[in-house]
Amino acid sequence: MEWTRKLLSRRTEVILVAFTVCVAFLLRLYFLKSYIQPQLVGDAVHYEATARRLLQLHTFSFWSGEPDAFITPGYPMFIAAIYAVFGFALKWVRAVQVVLSTLTVLLVYLVGKKAANRRVGLLSALAFAVYPAAVWTCGLLLTETVYVFFLMLYTYVFVMAIQRQSGKFIFLSGIVLGLAVLVRPTLAPVVLAPLLYYILVRRINHPIRLTVLSIAGFVIVLAPWWIRNVITLGHFVLFSTETGNPLLAGTDPYYSLGDQYFDSVSGDDQQSLALHRIREGFQTHFWLYAAWFTVGKLQYMFSDLWVTPHGKFLDMFSFIHQWIAYLGASAMLLYRRLEKLRPILFLVVFQSVVQLLFVPITRYAFPVMPLLTILAASLIVLLVSGERSLQEE
Repeated sequence: MEWTRKLLSRRTEVILVAFTVCVAFLLRLYFLKSYIQPQLVGDAVHYEATARRLLQLHTFSFWSGEPDAFITPGYPMFIAAIYAVFGFALKWVRAVQVVLSTLTVLLVYLVGKKAANRRVGLLSALAFAVYPAAVWTCGLLLTETVYVFFLMLYTYVFVMAIQRQSGKFIFLSGIVLGLAVLVRPTLAPVVLAPLLYYILVRRINHPIRLTVLSIAGFVIVLAPWWIRNVITLGHFVLFSTETGNPLLAGTDPYYSLGDQYFDSVSGDDQQSLALHRIREGFQTHFWLYAAWFTVGKLQYMFSDLWVTPHGKFLDMFSFIHQWIAYLGASAMLLYRRLEKLRPILFLVVFQSVVQLLFVPITRYAFPVMPLLTILAASLIVLLVSGERSLQEE
């Protein structure tokens, strides 16, 4: 509608963006200060211990102190950097994560605006500002807050690169992708995004050249990790040695066997056993495994909100998750009409397909939620405005 475009003047836009960012920051800060944050358990214990060993022993080790590459080094190095500046206090790690999470809300706005228009950017940023899992993760010593920040930064640069078909932006996207992969390696196949986008979505100029530039930026960031592994461990490790566990856990359809899948299986054997079970499962129970590796895992990942209940403070916003998930998925049906949003649609589908290989838990769906928020906001703007496509503003 014309009146909504006029309403969003430049000055109004700046005020609304500033208001949304302030809401995001104050909401996260209030949660951090007013609620007792969870004790370190599971991976969080090891991340914190790895950061301490990195500073005190100058050794990267996720386990007992011997050098390893069980995980990629990004998140422990993030914690170690904060410890080096502020001392060994978890409150500062959480405080920096509040800042990063707030900046992620700003990136959601920028991506929504660049890929669609200002109305979509503002609506999606406001929704993600109060999205419960985004608030809650600031207090956790897990990779999500840092990873999602880099993911959204990558998305913004990638959208710019696709729109301009720019080699410089593609190279920069490879660098940002490398930083994201150092935090969590799941996103690594996206390094081939220009070529895959050319094949699957839309013809772009010089796809091979752009893909080479993407890989070049990626390699620059990952090279120190690879060199360290060869020198310290005596062999090449691409990302980490942990992949077998989540891969194996995802081969049990609808968790029918539970812990039996891990009985008498060492860490080194988990990946090969997982691949064997996938092949065997599709051969002997094709439809069961086909359903599990598609709609079954998607349902497990996206049907519920990833958050531990904290009373009415977060519960009152929990309905947002279902709106984002269902409207975001519905927006994909408008693929032909949402041409400007195709880079976002591509990244959502690509990440979801990659994640289908692994264990389907709500935690692993969380990184896709900012992108689904943009898709959901786009659908709402289309329905409210009555337009057939997203208009420039």
